[in-house]
Amino acid sequence: MTKGTIILFFLILLTGGGAFLFVNRDALIDRSLTEPYVEKDLKAEEIRTKLLSGDLLQKIAARKQIDKLEPEKKLRVMLVLADKSDAIVRLLAAKELRKIDDPKAVAKLAWLAENDPDETVREVAGAGR
Repeated sequence: MTKGTIILFFLILLTGGGAFLFVNRDALIDRSLTEPYVEKDLKAEEIRTKLLSGDLLQKIAARKQIDKLEPEKKLRVMLVLADKSDAIVRLLAAKELRKIDDPKAVAKLAWLAENDPDETVREVAGAGR
């Protein structure tokens, strides 16, 4: 290297133009944009909470997680949701309780079919009986 090349190299470094020579180019890529989305598994309590008080996206995410619960936890969550004041939540609970083969689920569905204030919930709970 000549003396002029070395001076030019240091001038480039001093002006910031050479900063990219020492930076890993992969460090400049935002990996959150290039990696696939991985959905976090929710616990039963998180699912119940998000279905009751979450925004629309949280409710959708929680709804997708219901089938990942163990059967007894799923039953417990759905029995709690079936008693809530929101008709949409009770409707979801009725649909999920129909998939569970348990005397508690059958009893809750029978009660919903007879006593729920919402006609759609009564219809879904009573369907197939």
